[in-house]
Amino acid sequence: MAFKLAPKTEITMSVDIVETQENGKVENYKCKATFKRLSTQEWQRLCDRILDKDTTWQDALSEYTLNITDITDENDEPVPFDDDLLDRAIEYPPMFAGLLEAFTSLNAGRKEEERRKNLKKPGGTGR
Repeated sequence: MAFKLAPKTEITMSVDIVETQENGKVENYKCKATFKRLSTQEWQRLCDRILDKDTTWQDALSEYTLNITDITDENDEPVPFDDDLLDRAIEYPPMFAGLLEAFTSLNAGRKEEERRKNLKKPGGTGR
């Protein structure tokens, strides 16, 4: 099949959330997030802005995360996506790490299978 040079600008990715519990026990969770896919030039400008300390990864996720699904509250009720959910997700370190990994994998051109394989390695971060 030929490659169609008409890239999608919104991509939904699986987000792995690794949360440390009491006594070092680790719980693994998943959700889905839809991100804006950046062009090569947009990605380079974002990386330059971060290196120059003109913005942060938190700000980038806030700007380019379009939706998050599969999140529930204490009563296992679905939490609808809104600015408050996005802010709480970005401020919670395990969720921030998962969102950042998915966003950078998408925009840096990493293959999802490779990222997941690396997550399964001892001490793997998906990188």
